Amino acid sequence: MNQTERVKQMLRTRRAVCATSFLAVNMPAARNRVGDLRRKDWVIDSKHRCQDANHEHDTYQIEYRLISEPGAGQQSMAMG
Repeated sequence: MNQTERVKQMLRTRRAVCATSFLAVNMPAARNRVGDLRRKDWVIDSKHRCQDANHEHDTYQIEYRLISEPGAGQQSMAMG
C-alpha cells in the first residue's frame, strides 16, 4: 500500500488523524499526501487541535478529519 492509499485508509477509518498517528506508521510527510488528496477534491478539515488523550504533544498538532471524498454527493444522489 502506498502512502496516499494509507492516508485514505486512515482518514476513512478514524474520526481524526494527527501527525502522531502518521508517524506511528512511518509517514513523517503525510501532510503532503493530505495536500495531494485535497488537490483531487477530497474535503479534509484541519482546523482542530489534536484531542486524543493518548497523545502527548510537545507542540501544537492539528487533526485531519475526512469530510467528503470526490463524487460522494453524486453517488448518494444516484442511489436515492
